[in-house]
Amino acid sequence: MSNAVEFLTKLAINPKTQVAFAKHSRGILEAAGLSDLETAALSSGDQAQIEALFAGGRSPIAVIVTDPGPDPLPDPDAPPYPDAPDSQPSDAPPYTDAPESQPSEE
Repeated sequence: MSNAVEFLTKLAINPKTQVAFAKHSRGILEAAGLSDLETAALSSGDQAQIEALFAGGRSPIAVIVTDPGPDPLPDPDAPPYPDAPDSQPSDAPPYTDAPESQPSEE
C-alpha cells in the first residue's frame, strides 16, 4: 500500500498533480503505478473504500523536534523585577541581557 500513500502524499502537496488529477483522475491513477484495487478505491471517491486500503497497515509518521539554539535577537520585553507590586523596590541592579563579567584569575 506504500504506492497509495506516496500517491496521496504527492497529491496533497503538489498543486500541479491536483489540477491534473481533477481533469484526468483515471489516467493519473494508472500512471502512478497503483494496483487495480487502489485505483478502483481512489477513483470511487468513497471514503469507506479508501479507508479500507489502510485498515490493516500503519503509515510511518516521523516527528523531529530540535532546539533551534539561542535567539539571535534581544528580548524586547524584559522580564519583570522580582519585587512584589506592593513592596518597596530593592537595591538590586536592573535586569540586562548582557552576561555578567567574571573576574579573571591572574
